Amino acid sequence: MSITSSSTSLEPLTDGQVRVRNHFLSLDPYMRGRMDDSKSYAALQPLNEVMIGGTVGEVVESKNPKFAIGDKVVGIYGWQEFGTSDGKGLRKVDDTHIPLSAYLGPVGCQA
Repeated sequence: MSITSSSTSLEPLTDGQVRVRNHFLSLDPYMRGRMDDSKSYAALQPLNEVMIGGTVGEVVESKNPKFAIGDKVVGIYGWQEFGTSDGKGLRKVDDTHIPLSAYLGPVGCQA
């Protein structure tokens, strides 16, 4: 299966990788400070790079035994439609009783 974004072709997955289609992106106050070339506690956002940030979405491709197509996950893929990783840093979530968007807010912070 080949997935293409509206602006970029996505590389085929390799063994152990998982691809997530992001449904929600975090929008946090510190991000505005990253867009100004001034002193800030957050690193400057490089031009032409994806804005870093939390995401919640659905696994659409998987070559990782820990994740199945259809799993809902929280990760840090930034402001982009798709994220691809080896699964590290992804956490499965259950949207049966809690909306996915809540995982970027009230129920999202877990140690």
